[in-house]
Amino acid sequence: MELAKTKQEALERGDKYYFTGKACKRGHLEKRHISGNCTECSRQVARKNNIEKRDLLSEQRKAQRENAGAERLSKQRKAYRERCAERIKLYNRARHRRVSHATLPGFNHILMAIHRDCPEGYECDHIEPIKGKDRSGLNVPWNLQYLTSYENNKKSNRTDYQGDSIIPIDWQQYK
Repeated sequence: MELAKTKQEALERGDKYYFTGKACKRGHLEKRHISGNCTECSRQVARKNNIEKRDLLSEQRKAQRENAGAERLSKQRKAYRERCAERIKLYNRARHRRVSHATLPGFNHILMAIHRDCPEGYECDHIEPIKGKDRSGLNVPWNLQYLTSYENNKKSNRTDYQGDSIIPIDWQQYK
């Protein structure tokens, strides 16, 4: 059966498509839906929408997986904190005591300013560790540097570390 030549003719016959023999505004020489859209244009729009929808769903699934992982990790951390609450409390007390004993009087405001001005993605690190293996440093401005979290964990408690992302601190600007 041959397609109707006009939209009106297709509507009268009850057909879904018609073919005018003229190209659509995008240059496709295809049959048209009775809605007036060329079938190739409709296909391209559907393809584009499907790709966008797939990408959106992919991003949503990725976010859900990340959230699920973060949620699981959060639950594990919470369970650990509950299980080892006393041990954590003792560790934090001992660390606070070490740091306060290693801090010279009169430098607290400078130390707080240095920690406050730490660049995004960096941590404030002691060049000479407060609790070193063979010697210990002080919690003073000239014993501080900025390191990325990765570099700081890599350095650990060593004094001979030469990292790539060390930012020295000009502590005298805080006087």
